[in-house]
Amino acid sequence: MEQMALLDQMAILALLELMEQMALLEQMEQMALLEQMEQMALLDQMAILALLEQMALLEQMEQMALLDQMAILALLELMEQMALLEQMEQMALLEQMEQMAHLDQMAILALLEKMEQMAILALREQMEQMALQEKMAVLEQMDILDLVDHQDMVAKKSMEENISHITREQMRPEK
Repeated sequence: MEQMALLDQMAILALLELMEQMALLEQMEQMALLEQMEQMALLDQMAILALLEQMALLEQMEQMALLDQMAILALLELMEQMALLEQMEQMALLEQMEQMAHLDQMAILALLEKMEQMAILALREQMEQMALQEKMAVLEQMDILDLVDHQDMVAKKSMEENISHITREQMRPEK
């Protein structure tokens, strides 16, 4: 009986030891499970952080895209303003060219009028010179005629004197 009691005690001790081992094993399993859960929670946290980072990055990219759109719109508006300004400058230049062309036309008309006046003056002067030359030619002809008349008169007088002298000579008695 003592042996049986000893065996019972040994069995009880073995059972207690087994139970302790099982409890320890269960505790280890629980700890492993807890550690696994902690690891999963950590992984969840990391996944949530990664997701949040991606969402923040996406939002940042959307903001950058919005800024890009705003910059493009501002650039387009600036280009439109520059094109409008260039068009206004071209219109002003065209108007200035038209004004200059008008001034050129006025200057050309004034120059033509001046040239016409000068041509009229030159023609008048030429006609006056021609009239003066005609008058001078007439006066010269008159002078020539007067000279011829004068020479005729001198010749006539000389002839008359010669005739008179010859006649006197002839009328004179011969000695």
